[in-house]
Amino acid sequence: MYKSLKYTLIVLGFLAAMFICFLLWLKCNPIHIGGANGQVKPAYCSIGEKWEEKQRKKETMKTIEEIKKNLEFTCVHEKRPPLSEETQQLYNYALHRDLNHMWPGQRGDGFWDELLPYYRIAAANGDYKANVRLQFLLSDGWTKVPDIEAEAEVHKLYKMLHKQLPATAYYLLKGYIEDGYGVSAPPDSELAFLRKAADMGSRDAQYALAEKIAWVDDEPTRQFRLELMRKIYQCASEQGREMPLLI
Repeated sequence: MYKSLKYTLIVLGFLAAMFICFLLWLKCNPIHIGGANGQVKPAYCSIGEKWEEKQRKKETMKTIEEIKKNLEFTCVHEKRPPLSEETQQLYNYALHRDLNHMWPGQRGDGFWDELLPYYRIAAANGDYKANVRLQFLLSDGWTKVPDIEAEAEVHKLYKMLHKQLPATAYYLLKGYIEDGYGVSAPPDSELAFLRKAADMGSRDAQYALAEKIAWVDDEPTRQFRLELMRKIYQCASEQGREMPLLI
């Protein structure tokens, strides 16, 4: 009889606890017939919501800190070697004719093939400006040089440029990966090379990186991104890259 009474009390206690929990739940989740009656919920109803909100804020802050850590940026200027007067004369002559024909001309019309010797001589003698322009004309199909030969020459020019201006070379590599020109790389690796080029001092890479950050749509990191964007733009502008009007 004692055991039976004990079990009965346990069951009654359990049912009472369940009933109390139900009443508390009902106060937090009232059932209204015919519309809401404006009843204010007890303070304890928001304890769970506040805890969840606190956890969300905690996770958001953790994410923001991780983003800040991954996007830390130290301004570096790429050191450009001096250019000889002779190679610059060749480069400037070719570039003047090059740019004046760019608008009326067409890819493969033969005009740019006449300029290749000037760019090639200048590039072979260490003129990195001629090197970069020559890579562009060959890789973008402005000349009549067969694709296989053009790709081989671009590869050779790239290796030369990497010894002179590695940051600029990495920035060009990022473009080749995007275009699938002569390079096979894992997906999104162009972003890694863009970041590497910017960190090493490429002003064009810094400008491009700042633009990518500007287009990110994430409100929690907005202020941090604005400050970072201005910092990177400023670094690029110190090297002669014009800053956008919004800064």
